[in-house]
Amino acid sequence: MLRRLLGRVWPITLIGLMFSSAWAQNGGGVFGPIVPEGHRLWDYRYSVADPGDDEAWIQRIHYEQEVAGNLMWRVVGQWRNRGMDTDTEFDFTRAELFIDAGKLTPWWHTGFRVDAMVRNGDRPDQFNAAWTNQFALADGVIARFLVFGSQQIGDKAADGVQLQTRALLSKKLPSGVVLGFESYDPWGSTEKFATYEEGRHQVGPFVAGKVAGINLFGGLLFGTTDSAADLTMRVRVIKKF
Repeated sequence: MLRRLLGRVWPITLIGLMFSSAWAQNGGGVFGPIVPEGHRLWDYRYSVADPGDDEAWIQRIHYEQEVAGNLMWRVVGQWRNRGMDTDTEFDFTRAELFIDAGKLTPWWHTGFRVDAMVRNGDRPDQFNAAWTNQFALADGVIARFLVFGSQQIGDKAADGVQLQTRALLSKKLPSGVVLGFESYDPWGSTEKFATYEEGRHQVGPFVAGKVAGINLFGGLLFGTTDSAADLTMRVRVIKKF
């Protein structure tokens, strides 16, 4: 299955990727704790999973801005198409606040993110909180690890707090290109922790760089359990100001 999907993926160009369609799964990121002074950016994200097997995708638009030294706010909007001849629909909007808590050691930087998500339709809304950490391992080499908790609210809310972890290891080359590896690991609810096989665990490489003043990101995620998509392809286009 995976070999057949990979055979379809590699000939696709960036433009083809951005307008192809498949079951979208993961539009998130392994975000760090650092809030740069004067930071502002727009971020467009597109994600598909198991390309060619269905007609579905997700798209996101982010805007974020530093507001008070160690604080940054972000707003997110996501659209989706669930496939099987369904129409494209607005999925959710989310307001986020990042808190840069500074360095605990010369090589360990920590921070937090809290946010509120409002979903379209009768699905439960959600509050999220994350503790994120970045480690300077060597010249140009960083690692990130974050713990994420989510609490749903509403008539159809799941019980307990949903837990997940995310991790990243990356190396910035002298050319400015960044090569890295990510993992996304959901662990179920505090009411009922999931076994590893029950979770949609994903790992995979990414490459990022700047072209004509635009930051580009491309990555692949491979499912390591049966409940996860075999392959997820992700693109980001980022403009900093």
